[in-house]
Amino acid sequence: MRPRRVFFKNSYHHIMNHFIDDIKPFTNYGLAQCFINLIKQYAQINRIDVYAYCLMPDHFHIVCKNEESGLPEFVKNVCSRFVMNYNKIVGRKGPLFFDRYKSTVIQDDNYLMTSLLYLFLNPYRKRLVKNPFDYNWSSINHLFMHDIDCFDNNEAVEVIFGTYDELIKKLNYWIRRDMNLPLHHFGELEFLGDMFYYQKMIKMIDRRARIKKVYKKRRRDNDKERQILDVFNEFKDTEGINPLEIDYNSWHNKRMRMKLLIKLREECGLKYSEIVLLKPFEDLRYQSLSDLYIHSKKH
Repeated sequence: MRPRRVFFKNSYHHIMNHFIDDIKPFTNYGLAQCFINLIKQYAQINRIDVYAYCLMPDHFHIVCKNEESGLPEFVKNVCSRFVMNYNKIVGRKGPLFFDRYKSTVIQDDNYLMTSLLYLFLNPYRKRLVKNPFDYNWSSINHLFMHDIDCFDNNEAVEVIFGTYDELIKKLNYWIRRDMNLPLHHFGELEFLGDMFYYQKMIKMIDRRARIKKVYKKRRRDNDKERQILDVFNEFKDTEGINPLEIDYNSWHNKRMRMKLLIKLREECGLKYSEIVLLKPFEDLRYQSLSDLYIHSKKH
């Protein structure tokens, strides 16, 4: 099943596509620079905020922010124009890219940082260079250089990492490991983020039809009561307490209840209106659950 493409205003994306037939245009300086110029040109036209890019010999990566829902046109324009230029230069006809590019929606904060690190380390993982900064066709070389001529949003990326030393620290950490993007799949959707972001994303893209379809599938494939019981039993095994029998007046037990709330929200997908009916939360108000969940996620 092909992952469903998701586009909405101010969403973050990791875009990637491969060339066919082992064609490697980006080994040519002029062609690589041509592609970068097209990214710059159509990012302005289609209102795409480019955070980072990396042109590998046989494919490309772009991490960007979709400011006005123009991402499909942006990718179409960049790729189709490059195909026209490439075919004219080498005297060929026909397609150059695979028929469908990959677009993964990214949650902000740490997930966005993970996607950027994956992009920056791509040349190193493919053994093209021994140092990510030695690769010519990566925007990593623009970071913390204060180059006013760069079109990519270096300031936003620099804020994510904080300092140059912190960027180096993060790179060195993942250089010693086999880094893969922790992608999640729910039905036709592929994204980089947590369950809370998934629910938010669903509401943004298709509030009625999509939610109905997801919950219909959930009712068919899962027994919600069994899920809740599994969470309670797991909680009892890991924490050594029965969440149905303890007194939640002490601070320690209240912290246990915060952990239980996160599990019920993220593993069972329960609504607050469902959670408030469960015994550990029956003394709380509906709005208190929302505040408690937000507080729990921050600590």
